[in-house]
Amino acid sequence: MTLELHHLRIPFLSSEGSAIWNQHLVFESGKFYHIHAVSGKGKSTLIQTLYGIHKEYHGEMHINQKPIASGDLTHWTALRSQVLGIVFQDLRLIPELTVLQNIELKRNLNPVYPKEHVLNMLAQLGLEKKLRQACKTLSYGERQRVALVRALSAPFQFLFLDEPFSHLDRKNIERAITLIDTEVRKRSAALLLADLEVDSYFPYHQKLSL
Repeated sequence: MTLELHHLRIPFLSSEGSAIWNQHLVFESGKFYHIHAVSGKGKSTLIQTLYGIHKEYHGEMHINQKPIASGDLTHWTALRSQVLGIVFQDLRLIPELTVLQNIELKRNLNPVYPKEHVLNMLAQLGLEKKLRQACKTLSYGERQRVALVRALSAPFQFLFLDEPFSHLDRKNIERAITLIDTEVRKRSAALLLADLEVDSYFPYHQKLSL
């Protein structure tokens, strides 16, 4: 599966010197990509555009060489249900719901794994004792891990991660990397990780500067 960007640009952002804005790019299943951007360059805007929730852009996006119209809500809903996974920078968990409720709310729409596998992923990230706690009572790093398991519990062929490790210590970063790598490779999916730093978390096929 491929995701193509045909001269994608955002009206209020400069594309000068960018390896992404106003370029022709192809992201392929089974490959890992790193997107580096300093603050203010539109990193989160890019991720939200690729996920179909930021619609103020010029250019085109194609999935498997077929264009996706920005206003085609039915198509975008289907893509987010089956093809596109995401961890937002601001996570977008429901604070009053428990860890398990936040994950099950998403997973039950399109179950990929049984609940037991979800519990195993939570345990791998050290959250097995937090299942019934409201997310608003967790640290930000714990919430990042919940958002990650929520994304990995749903179908995807492209996984977008926006600063997924910003509040994790080294031990939890290593745990998260192992889990992400396993789940992405299991599905032969593509990973797009956007960050403020140049990192070597994964064996990236391509590194791009926004």
